[in-house]
Amino acid sequence: MIRIRVRMPKMRRVERKRYVVITLMGIEFAEKWYAVIQIPPRLTRIYQLLLGLIWMRGTMTVPANQVENEGSVVSQASSRGYVKIYDRPIRPSEAIQKKIREMIGEAPRWIYA
Repeated sequence: MIRIRVRMPKMRRVERKRYVVITLMGIEFAEKWYAVIQIPPRLTRIYQLLLGLIWMRGTMTVPANQVENEGSVVSQASSRGYVKIYDRPIRPSEAIQKKIREMIGEAPRWIYA
């Protein structure tokens, strides 16, 4: 008698992703604290998140478990109204994109050539 082993295929763990989009209030918060010499310790992580969002043109992908965790920076920024969380990728409004362009400028075309 021959014994054949049958194994179940390994299931890929599907990780849900959420999209964090900066709001106008978040941009104003970052502008307010940009020129300050020392940022209060309770606001530094939110400020760093907002700066990262600005450098990424207003939208960032994060794992769903990071959003659902109530102590995370993303959920704190969302509760204060600095960011909005979506299930699908969404571009920020034209007013927000214009503010971001004013803050960081446009990359020269020769970089992409």
